[in-house]
Amino acid sequence: MKTIVKVLNLNKILQNSDKEQKIVVYGAGEAGKRLLKYIFSFGVKKEQVMLVVTSMQKEEEVQGVTVCAVNELQGLAESLILIAAMGDKKYEMTQTALGYSDNVYTFDEDVFYEIGEQIGEPLERVKQDKEHIRTLVTQPRELLRYEVHLTE
Repeated sequence: MKTIVKVLNLNKILQNSDKEQKIVVYGAGEAGKRLLKYIFSFGVKKEQVMLVVTSMQKEEEVQGVTVCAVNELQGLAESLILIAAMGDKKYEMTQTALGYSDNVYTFDEDVFYEIGEQIGEPLERVKQDKEHIRTLVTQPRELLRYEVHLTE
């Protein structure tokens, strides 16, 4: 398994990817959809990309890319698999993907934030964090107080 630490590494991989090699985005959540847009910005054709979901409920297409179930990765050992997940799910999805290919890449969470910023669609968590920080700075906070009555 390989880990991508920076967006620059992803850029190099996308620029040097074989036009015949399938690029699999594993994860159709918010991070996966932004990763798709980012991949397309490098001129990768939609026919070269595959989107894999973990859940049983799936859409037919996302951004013109066919959505597949995990078991449809069978026979795609040469494909490039990009894990589009954050947190605990990332580990589980990586282990599953390694059963199909050795060419699996994971990302630090920062990469998804950078990608979102570069395509002009920051991840929801970034928007929420900015709003949370704004409310902390602009609204006066009450001091927490704790009382203990020794005589009671």
